[in-house]
Amino acid sequence: MDFASIWNDIRYGLRLLARTPAFTAIAVLTLALGIGANTAIFSIIDAIMLRSLPVQDAQRLAVLRWTADQRASHIHGMSSYGDTEENYSDIKPTSTSFPRLFYEQVKASGQFQDVAGFANGGGMSLSGNGPAESVRGQSVTGNYFTTLGINPAAGRLLTPADDDPAAPPALVLNYQYWQKAFGGSASAVGKVVKINNVPFTIVGVAEPRFLALSFGNNYDLWIPLSFRPVINPRFETRRYSDPMSFWLLIIGREKPGVALAQTQAALNVMFRNYVAHAGDKPMFQEGNNPTLLVVPAQQALVGGSVRYRDPSRVLMAAVGLVLLIACANVAGLALTRASARRREIAVRLALGARRTRLLRQLMTESVLVAAFGGILGILLGFWGSQAIFKMLSSTATRSFGFSSGLDWRVLAFTAAVSLVTGILFGLAPALRSIRLDLTPALKSGSQAAAGNKPESRHRWLSVGNALVALQAALAIVVLMGAGLLVHTLRNLKNINPGFDTRNLLTFELRPDLAGYKQTQIDDLYRDLHERISHLPGVLSASYSGDALLAGSWSRTGVHYLPPGGSKKVEIEADIMPVSPEFLDTLKIPLLAGRNLAGRDYEIAAKDFEMTLAQHQAKPGEPEPPAPTVPQPALVNQLFVKKFYPGVNPLGQRFGDEDGSIPEWRKGPGYEIVGIVGNAKYDS
Repeated sequence: MDFASIWNDIRYGLRLLARTPAFTAIAVLTLALGIGANTAIFSIIDAIMLRSLPVQDAQRLAVLRWTADQRASHIHGMSSYGDTEENYSDIKPTSTSFPRLFYEQVKASGQFQDVAGFANGGGMSLSGNGPAESVRGQSVTGNYFTTLGINPAAGRLLTPADDDPAAPPALVLNYQYWQKAFGGSASAVGKVVKINNVPFTIVGVAEPRFLALSFGNNYDLWIPLSFRPVINPRFETRRYSDPMSFWLLIIGREKPGVALAQTQAALNVMFRNYVAHAGDKPMFQEGNNPTLLVVPAQQALVGGSVRYRDPSRVLMAAVGLVLLIACANVAGLALTRASARRREIAVRLALGARRTRLLRQLMTESVLVAAFGGILGILLGFWGSQAIFKMLSSTATRSFGFSSGLDWRVLAFTAAVSLVTGILFGLAPALRSIRLDLTPALKSGSQAAAGNKPESRHRWLSVGNALVALQAALAIVVLMGAGLLVHTLRNLKNINPGFDTRNLLTFELRPDLAGYKQTQIDDLYRDLHERISHLPGVLSASYSGDALLAGSWSRTGVHYLPPGGSKKVEIEADIMPVSPEFLDTLKIPLLAGRNLAGRDYEIAAKDFEMTLAQHQAKPGEPEPPAPTVPQPALVNQLFVKKFYPGVNPLGQRFGDEDGSIPEWRKGPGYEIVGIVGNAKYDS
């Protein structure tokens, strides 16, 4: 290849572009908008779906998951904490959570080079660094950071010695939180703060790249797993050692030279043996085929990216169409510019220039325009992606833990798009320019048609007309898509959430994080409710376990007897504690039966005390008595339609009264006393 000749083409092309600043500016800006839009959306896709986990040798990390043909009957928990895609799987029961005792077995088996466990610590209260604030913390085993290959940015990270109830409480800060709350000061290391009123010493800060293990699950700090029951009174110590309680996620680093299938086969045998013999009864019914899978961490730890996959692909297709429109537009400009150069090209051909040589020169000019558009498009794309991330973050309930940026994939994508763009808009004008009929072109100059006979000017099917038609067709597609999007957004805005959102204010309290006991919490809620209800301008006030449309809710597994059935089956239902005024405050209609009243809350409080005593009972102690009176409950129309079709649900009972799941949750469960309209937990 003659690089000197190519360099001459580039220099000549730059001079020509400088002589036509209007054409150059319009073409570069048009392409920059199209390329920038594609770069912005691709950088979002890169951050959400393509980027490697921010750990060392991510390809050697694997997550354990189990599946079964039917839901297990004698286990409880099964929490993924949003780190894996199991929340989106409706094919058959699957989970990435395991008992702590099984984690110990996996660790002792030596199947991994190193293996760690982690679990969501949920909301925590941090005090001792100014006003108390709510933070998100994660409970991890002492070898969590070494397993992932994370280095400290300051101080040190957690070690197995920290993961001991007798050790001094220690925590590690997230780098972003360290910058935000402590100003990035090195003096933060060694400082004592209180987590849920328990003193912890900050021993270090994780490196900047490790903001989250999965997209959308950013934690402000990490504490040793053994201190989870200490800071969270509701996390029962018994559950920590319960062989049938599934709550811990397990991640391991593969041994060099050991195939993943070999590790999976060994651990699958171990898992089947565990669920059959670790508890006082088999955890799965015969024929349920429980199977353990070892899944690459990059594939398993998708976090909240699942909800953004399809919208990202749709946006990518939309901005791709916009780029095609930009190419057609610039191609039209290039055709007009080529008409003014027909005599120049004809003279060069007459002097012996090869058509392929001229084609290369013309394509070089097009690629130069696209290159300038790509450079400007990178800047526009970076700003656009930052704006999109900021917009998404402002509506998210938690930090993503990731951000868009210009890594090698984004730059390579932009370079490839720029090259293809230059070829797309430059090829047709270049081919038309070199297909000259020399005699007419030299005689009449610009009056001659490139590659056409004089009468061909009147043909309606020309390259220019085809480009105009292409632009119109693509624009119609984009406009139709935009119209459908606007229509969808309008429908979403006008959708009935099941309650009246007008003049409705909500706020969140977490008194348990400040050390309040349950009786104190109940008194606090009643006192606040009384005060707020008597404020001027307040028509009604209530409180609930979760706020509607806040994106969070509690889901539980319960047993119920289907109408006409003889055997109870397990179902999953969303559950939310509410105060008596909840329906009136949100204007949710009561369709049948009655509302909850004072006596109902006394029953619920007694049930909570007895259930808590069951939770806290130590092995070998006499089993505390179980509740004897069912808790009154309201159900919505969807619950009735799904589980009690064609029958009157009032008076029907559901819950854990058969004593099978979990063993320490016995009692008569719930009794339906009223039916209410459907209301949305999430958007």
